[in-house]
Amino acid sequence: MVVARAGTPSGEAIVRALADRPAGRVAVRALGVAGGTVEPELASERVAVVADVDLAAPSVADHLAGARAIVLVLAPDDLAAELAERDRRDRIATEVRTLVLAAAATSVDHLVLVTSAMVHGALPDNPVPLPDDAPRRAEALVGLVGDLVAAEEALEAAAALHPGLRTTIVRPATLVGGTDTIITRHVAAPRLLRLKDSAPAWQLCHVDDLGRAVAQVVDQDLGPTVTVACEGWLTQSELEEVSGLRTVELSGAAAQGIAHRLHRVGSLPSPATDLDFVAHPWAVAAQLLRDAGWQPQHDNRECVELLLTDARAHRMGTTRRFDRKDGAAIGAASAAVAIGATAAIVRRRRKKGSA
Repeated sequence: MVVARAGTPSGEAIVRALADRPAGRVAVRALGVAGGTVEPELASERVAVVADVDLAAPSVADHLAGARAIVLVLAPDDLAAELAERDRRDRIATEVRTLVLAAAATSVDHLVLVTSAMVHGALPDNPVPLPDDAPRRAEALVGLVGDLVAAEEALEAAAALHPGLRTTIVRPATLVGGTDTIITRHVAAPRLLRLKDSAPAWQLCHVDDLGRAVAQVVDQDLGPTVTVACEGWLTQSELEEVSGLRTVELSGAAAQGIAHRLHRVGSLPSPATDLDFVAHPWAVAAQLLRDAGWQPQHDNRECVELLLTDARAHRMGTTRRFDRKDGAAIGAASAAVAIGATAAIVRRRRKKGSA
């Protein structure tokens, strides 16, 4: 087994889950990327850590010898690093194509790509929950979600030229457990943004459950698309109740306007379309995994607590003036809008107090 881009919270969880399978299985090779790292603590008798590997170079094939399957981890769980990665879309698409060629030229017969359920798109007419084979409807032109769409499209195009290679795309819900995501940033804002006339379905996935899911996908050759998530989902009101966070309410049009302006002036790196993921449902069923015997060990309410723990590491504090440097700190459109709206509330209260 080979796990590529293993130096992330989800990558490490996948490595551990694969290494914890019954004895007698092939040992796990954990590969990083050029300039990246894999935690040395992952190394064991059954895990070989190779930190500095260029996944876009043909020489990556040297690390696949004897492996039956390879897992490429692109799940969004480290937003700061993802925003900082230059030419990310071209880079990960090239990695996908290179790994397909390398797999076809070696002993690998199964390539698993881990992306996100966000590629389904957050749309008001989405069924709740989305089935495993739901179409990919996310906006493909902009943002980190667009990068994942491009990676999936690259896999499908490259794999079509190598029919002997089995491929599976694994799409988890919002990941928690030491993660940094647009949803982490959403709950890290001073107040939780609530969009009028919206009906989101809040669903989470612990990285350890994702790890066990990927191990099951590999062992049972599940596919071609597999979703992973906690059982069920929470409504907006249930999220507010469980989290205990104060809210700020805006119309969808007002929120989009604020996000567009911040993105246009460079204060917000993510596109305004990311607001859809806190406005509309994109919950998934994870039915293929459940039918295969997998069950999540964590539920949504427990994961909300973990989400809040993750958010504390990225909390920006109270309102302050936006400038260009805030982009990397805010990261998510919903957080930026919530901070701006909270700042406006504070300013109005100060004016009333001074009148």
